[in-house]
Amino acid sequence: MKKLTLIVTVIVMLINAEAIGQSSAKPMNSTIEFGPCIEFIGGYHIPEAMARKVVPKDYELDVSDQGTVTAQVRGISCESISITFEDGTTVEGGTHILYQLGAAVLPPVTLDPHPYLEGAKEVTEYHAYAYNTLTNFEPLAQALENAGIGGVHYVDALTLNTGDNDPNSCDLVPIYGAIGGPDNLKLSLSGKVRDLGLQEEDGCDFGPNDITVSERAVWYTDGEFGKSMSDTAVPNSQILLYNADPQTYKPYPVAYTPEGDKMKLIAPDIMQFSFTMSGLLERGEVFTILRPIHEQ
Repeated sequence: MKKLTLIVTVIVMLINAEAIGQSSAKPMNSTIEFGPCIEFIGGYHIPEAMARKVVPKDYELDVSDQGTVTAQVRGISCESISITFEDGTTVEGGTHILYQLGAAVLPPVTLDPHPYLEGAKEVTEYHAYAYNTLTNFEPLAQALENAGIGGVHYVDALTLNTGDNDPNSCDLVPIYGAIGGPDNLKLSLSGKVRDLGLQEEDGCDFGPNDITVSERAVWYTDGEFGKSMSDTAVPNSQILLYNADPQTYKPYPVAYTPEGDKMKLIAPDIMQFSFTMSGLLERGEVFTILRPIHEQ
């Protein structure tokens, strides 16, 4: 499987340590770089009443004509991370994992254009309420909390990996992911996905939705400073593959096993994801701005 470098720049609204708890707290920018990374995005449909159990009432759920809401599991595993604070200090780390668990919502506020998507011709947008965010890199968890992101957990027992015995083939490759704690959030996923390193020049089949020109994914949450959001822009084309036959779009099975009480609450009897995507992002930059929402 080819390895492509993913660089993620995160502008984090950090609070001066001396000002925590004071109304005069001063935001401070930080930059976070990840890479190389693999990513998994899974979605499954749940009844509106189930989604409401984990999404606050002041968020409007994105409900389909069938009365369902898309629940989401996003996992990303990267080989390195660097957090550079505004004062120039840096925290370096090796392999780490980030999971976001959420449900689709309509934007609670009118968003300004993302500064890193200026000039993009086609933008696919996603909006979700992140009822939990988990990472096994403690400084990242602290940076998320300082930005006002709620539901953040620092957890050692996270797994997300894939295998590829023949990088020159177009065969499916195995994927396995798990959240080992806290107890109420335990889950695992396993199955086979399309090779995350595929390129069109490899001669493998691609479907019409496999390559997104640019993307914006916004995850909302409630935290110390009220509503906050993680606003990610992918301004460059990316290799993100639907886990489905590119001709028929019949999904390849990825089993999802909820173990924790909260996961069982909103995901009973799920045999496989209704859709999955997985892949590597192309060389380039992905920008995530973490900030409190100032309602107008």
